[in-house]
Amino acid sequence: MTSKMQLDEQIETLEKLIAFHSVSSQSNQQVSDWVGERLESLGFQVEQTSYVDDSGVTKVNGAGRRDPTAASTSTDAGGIAYFCHTDVVPPG
Repeated sequence: MTSKMQLDEQIETLEKLIAFHSVSSQSNQQVSDWVGERLESLGFQVEQTSYVDDSGVTKVNGAGRRDPTAASTSTDAGGIAYFCHTDVVPPG
């Protein structure tokens, strides 16, 4: 069950995330950096690649990977991976 403090932290994280102006016609560098830092603080290995689109705007792709924790009781190899869009495409 999620405690009130955990819920408040999750809401604060989402508020920070959606506060980034990341419309697809602009760079998503700031939000990608923030997500990468957040993932690193959670023990993920983060890799970013970037490119410049046809409009001259820098775009960043991020990926995060974390091995299972020592507390895991699973005997399966694996872990957790993060892949996500960090831009917003306007309607129309």
